[in-house]
Amino acid sequence: MVRRAFTLVELLVVISIIAVLFALLLPAVQSARAAARRVECTNAMRQVGMALLQNHDIRKTFPAASVRGAVYNDSRWEGVNISWIAALLPFLEESQLADQIDWNARATDAANRPVREVDLAAVRCPSDDGGRYLDTYAPTNYVACYGASRQSSDRFIGSAHSPVFAPRDGTPDGVFYIDSRVKMRQITDGLSHTLLASECLIGRPGIDDSASVPVASCGESAAKVGGLGDRGASWFYAVRNQYWGFSTRLTPNDPAGRNRECMGGSAIGLYAARSLHTGGVNATLADGSVQFVADEIDPDAWSGLGTIAGGELLTGW
Repeated sequence: MVRRAFTLVELLVVISIIAVLFALLLPAVQSARAAARRVECTNAMRQVGMALLQNHDIRKTFPAASVRGAVYNDSRWEGVNISWIAALLPFLEESQLADQIDWNARATDAANRPVREVDLAAVRCPSDDGGRYLDTYAPTNYVACYGASRQSSDRFIGSAHSPVFAPRDGTPDGVFYIDSRVKMRQITDGLSHTLLASECLIGRPGIDDSASVPVASCGESAAKVGGLGDRGASWFYAVRNQYWGFSTRLTPNDPAGRNRECMGGSAIGLYAARSLHTGGVNATLADGSVQFVADEIDPDAWSGLGTIAGGELLTGW
């Protein structure tokens, strides 16, 4: 009896067909996974937004971006530097972790090491698998908005406040800044027109340290004298603004910003909202909603969303 079997040509044809089908299906599978990760990120940001509102309801204020506790010319400049996310732990079902925080010690002290080392899933976007940039500090993808970084003198308002820096630096125009205590009634632009938080990519892009060069020249090559890669480096330690914040001076995923995000000291700098979601970033508004903001948003509209009392007319964003 003659046994039938595949010829070499037939096997090659079958393999080719399978390869073509796999090539056709792979993009669809990847797209579905990306969409699922974006939904998961959206839900996580919604929980962060609700936690911020609960914090306001109970404590009558939004949390400070960084609890530094320092005043201008104070020798205790370092302060405690514990972040806004730490204040939200009881509202993120992390009360046991919150109870371990020593608010009288610095974030860098040994007493707070067991807390700062904990990987906090509530502030991580599944689309970004960035690793740690500080060995004993767990990172975050979710950062708070410190305003539109409007220029005052040779600096950008929004990263600090006058008791820490000279009075000429002005008052930040966003919900969050060092030792801030912003109340909902101060948000006269409207809760649905004011940003609370958005996303960043852990460790990316590199941040230029402008050192003594005025931060107003952040976009100029002359300002670049060094580099850092610690964006979103810690959800707990808030000594540097790139750890905890972003401004709306640069639009989401701004391509120009990849070469000009910079800092001029731990509390002055320009940092954009960024994500690995196709076409934009998730953003939490002061009314508790989460919106997907397109990269192509009008720069003036995005800038206006960063302020709490700028009086901007925002339409079609």
